Amino acid sequence: MAATYEKIATTTSSGGTSISFTSIPSTYTDLQLVFVGTTGAGICQVQYNGDTASNYSSTLMWGDGSSASSQRYTVGWVFVIPGGVNDLVVQRINIQNYANTTTYKTSIARADISTASTSKSAQLWRSTSAINRVDLISSGTYGSYTATLYGIKAA
Repeated sequence: MAATYEKIATTTSSGGTSISFTSIPSTYTDLQLVFVGTTGAGICQVQYNGDTASNYSSTLMWGDGSSASSQRYTVGWVFVIPGGVNDLVVQRINIQNYANTTTYKTSIARADISTASTSKSAQLWRSTSAINRVDLISSGTYGSYTATLYGIKAA
């Protein structure tokens, strides 16, 4: 089986409130962003191409083994990790058809929080622009983290 994931970029650091992947090539069919670290108890959100307009929507569901909840957002970013947790988070965001210039962009995210919960969310960015920049933003301050952006080739 041919390898379909290619690492585009990795950043490893500590501190700050945003992580940016820029100059993303349009040579893949999809993208996957993997974040492993702490979000400083802040909510975690994603923006594409620096767009802060309110043309994003997210439906987020999370549970902790004894309770579950959900929420829907339409704001200037994609909501991917609930706030209030400063534990280790493993976050995967799959962005479909990111380079397509005739359709809106959809993504699905999953966050596994080491001591708290698991969340799953579906997002829509109402833009036909190809995605060439992805920003992962925390309302807190990131602890130590590694963030990797992969390009996914059609098999």
